[in-house]
Amino acid sequence: MRMDVFTAPRRWTAREIKLLGTRPDTHLARRLRRPLYDVRRHRVILKIPPFKPRPKFRYWTPKEIRLIGTMPDADLARKLRRTLTSVQGQRYELGLPYLCPRFRPWTSAEEKLLGTKPDDEVAGLLSRGIHGVKARRVHLGIPNGFPKMIFRPWTKAEIRLLGRFPDAEVARRSKRTVGAVYAYRNKSAIKNPFLKFRPWTRAEDALLAKNSDIQAARLLHRTLTAVKIRRNRRGLPNPAPRHRPWTPAEERLLGTMPDEVIARQLGRKRYDITYHRCQLRIISWRWRMEQRKR
Repeated sequence: MRMDVFTAPRRWTAREIKLLGTRPDTHLARRLRRPLYDVRRHRVILKIPPFKPRPKFRYWTPKEIRLIGTMPDADLARKLRRTLTSVQGQRYELGLPYLCPRFRPWTSAEEKLLGTKPDDEVAGLLSRGIHGVKARRVHLGIPNGFPKMIFRPWTKAEIRLLGRFPDAEVARRSKRTVGAVYAYRNKSAIKNPFLKFRPWTRAEDALLAKNSDIQAARLLHRTLTAVKIRRNRRGLPNPAPRHRPWTPAEERLLGTMPDEVIARQLGRKRYDITYHRCQLRIISWRWRMEQRKR
């Protein structure tokens, strides 16, 4: 694996300036050991075009304009060797309709079928999507005579099962969903004795003060989230925090070079470097270089 190593800020030499624009900026940044934004910014300041400039704009000819609307946009873009966005934008500007639109207008015969059969059957008969059929029926105010969800009242025998068996078992016996069983049990104020909640002991709290969250979760056979919540509630410090405190030597490097270069040298994240530099009110290296050039 190749790593990019950048040198300290330095002036541009005549030899380096001659290389700008002869190769892609990414290649020059790697070759000159400079950040990519430094190479790109210096090339733009010197008004040197990039290595691969954008292709020149090709105007629409009258012959090409006459073809717009005679075939689908994708086929025309392939034929004229243009992008699909270019063809669509030109057609919108001319106000021409799309030859093969995805939207198919509704006819009176199709609208008469709405509500006479389930939406999925109407969608199959009309070769339309079920969501389009449902949206059109609701727009016309036609009621659904074939609803899928039919409310089934709870019987006394089913209610007696709540709390005596797990929700999944009650759902299987009553042929309902687990969510429906859970909602009706809570509505009826029936406790669930099958919850897998295990109270914390003093011995477990003592382990939290001696081990990290990952180690404590493994030793106590609990989830990492449960361990973190318990530690925060008890106010117990983490003996192995992931946060690495800043040293005076590291803070002296802030602002002396780009943040991404400092991040590589210190083995930290770039946003950590930027955030800590802003907290200390240290001016960025980039802004300082721009002020010197002015």
